[in-house]
This record gives sequence, structure tokens and C-alpha cells, in this order.
Amino acid sequence: MLKFKFNGAVVDDSDAWFYDWFGDPYVSPKAVKDFLAQAGGQDIQLSINSGGGSVFAGSEIFTALKEYGGKVEVVVSGLAASIASVVAMAGDTIKISPLGQLMIHNAAMVDYGDYREFDHASQILFATSESLAKVYAEKTGQTVTKILALMGEETWMTADKAVELGFADEVLFAENEPLQLVASVGHIVSKEKVKAFKAMLDKSKIKDDVKFEKSDLKNLVSELVSEVLDEKTTEKSKPVNDLARFVFL
Repeated sequence: MLKFKFNGAVVDDSDAWFYDWFGDPYVSPKAVKDFLAQAGGQDIQLSINSGGGSVFAGSEIFTALKEYGGKVEVVVSGLAASIASVVAMAGDTIKISPLGQLMIHNAAMVDYGDYREFDHASQILFATSESLAKVYAEKTGQTVTKILALMGEETWMTADKAVELGFADEVLFAENEPLQLVASVGHIVSKEKVKAFKAMLDKSKIKDDVKFEKSDLKNLVSELVSEVLDEKTTEKSKPVNDLARFVFL
């Protein structure tokens, strides 16, 4: 059985370079699709430890896993939160470590505009949350209404609770005594910050092969990102109102 380590933020393919640049763990649709192509229909195991990220990247990954010809075993080795918990639902079987946790909540976004645009954004957010709730409901056998209530409360589940509610099929090493669980949500860098950093690189002409001491790099990044963000706040044009701003926070 081939194994894929699903660790770090769930990001769009267009943002993957940013995480590569810093060496931070991430999962993108391309990375998963490349792995599935290499697997060639063999049974696979997806080991998840992720705080979530982009809704659309997660949706693309979920679809690719559901369409895969071989058996998909999901193991929540640490945390499966937000869109990462949706990806977990693509497994034919879902197992969770006794130290693992699963978290579900509503879709969230950052928006700009007047009351009409915020009203429209609210409708879009509910429709998105409802679509995700249907995925959870199909796996758990619970009603969409019940799932939406759990999402609205930002529900955290221990391994035993995840199995009880139907989000997982079994707890790994169940014969052992349960352990006390502690975890926290990971962090995805916003698209605005990724764009600001790219603008910073273009502005300062930093090359990939240039090496910095961590302290020097941190100071340089902070200074240049601040400049870029200051410039953006003076712009009169309003950001394009699109769905690409969706992230799980």
C-alpha cells in the first residue's frame, strides 16, 4: 500500500511556490494528483495532519480521491481540521489515532464592500457551508441540519467522539488505554500575503539561489512586506469580488 503524507496547509497550485520558497509543509491538488497517477490504481493510505486551507484546493483533492480507482484508506495521524476534514471523508475507510482530532466549522472569507455585497457574501458562505455539510452527512448518516449545527458551533472531536458521530470508522490501537488529547489548528498564509511577498521579491529582485541568515531574512521580509502592504492601502481601486478568497481560518 502506497502512502501519502498529507501534512501542512491545503493550498492552491498557484500558491505552492510560496511554501516551497520557505520550506513549509503544504498539500496542493497537483501533489495529490501526481501521487495518484504514480499509484496507478493500487491501494493507498492518506495520512492526514493538517489544519486546512483553501476550500477550492480541498474540493479538487476530494474529487480526485473519490474518482481514484484503488482503495483509499485515510488515517488521521494528528489533526484533520476544516477542509482537511472534508478531504478525509473521501476515504473508503477512515481511521484515527487515539491522539488525533477532527474539527468542522463554517466556511469563512475576507470581503470588502457595502451592505449589499456583504449580504451577497453571506448567501455564498451559507451555500458553501451547506455543500460541505452534505459531504459530512453522506459519510456520517446524520442530517444536513444536524451537521450544520455542529459546524456552526465549530465542533472539535476526539478520536472516540469522531467514531461515535460517524466521522471515522475506528480508533487505531483501540486495545490500548485512551490518552489525553491536546491539539491546535494550523495556519494558512492568506493569498494577500502571498501576493505581497511575490511583489516584494519582484521589487527587491531577490533570487532563489540567494542565501540569508534567518534573522536577516526575517528583517528583510518584514520591511519589504510592510512597504508593499502600505502601498496597497493607498490604492483607490477595490479588490475583485471573487470566490478565490475562500479559506478556512
